[in-house]
Amino acid sequence: MQEAGTTTWKKRIDRPLGVYLITTYDFLAVGLIPLLTFVLFLRNSDTELSFTATLLSVGLYVVVMAASVWACVGDNIGRWLLLSTVTLTAVLWITNAVFTLSEMDVSNAVKPRVIGFISRGTISLALNWWYFNRKTTVAYYKRDASAH
Repeated sequence: MQEAGTTTWKKRIDRPLGVYLITTYDFLAVGLIPLLTFVLFLRNSDTELSFTATLLSVGLYVVVMAASVWACVGDNIGRWLLLSTVTLTAVLWITNAVFTLSEMDVSNAVKPRVIGFISRGTISLALNWWYFNRKTTVAYYKRDASAH
């Protein structure tokens, strides 16, 4: 007969290392850092954003951070929520960057930062969809869901 502590430790060992890496990346690079950047932009800028746009932006970053924690715990719904919110965030980054670059009055100093949003969005999309749809990762999430 196995002890309860051994079972918990066994589950922790069975969790793929990539789950920790990807969810930490998403928490930091897609959630926390953009949230802090957005808040600092609002504090140091004369630009007025609507309350709705501000609430949606902040809310999206908070949901990405919560979903990354949920996916790290091993819940399949958390995995899908994380994929959905990262996809929405990355698509918003890419479309906003394309619209910004298509404007004629973009200075040369702003262009590298805008192009950075395109590359970060593309990397986040590719990395998350590749990893969270791998057979071994899907099997981990499905196994963990059936164990509960």
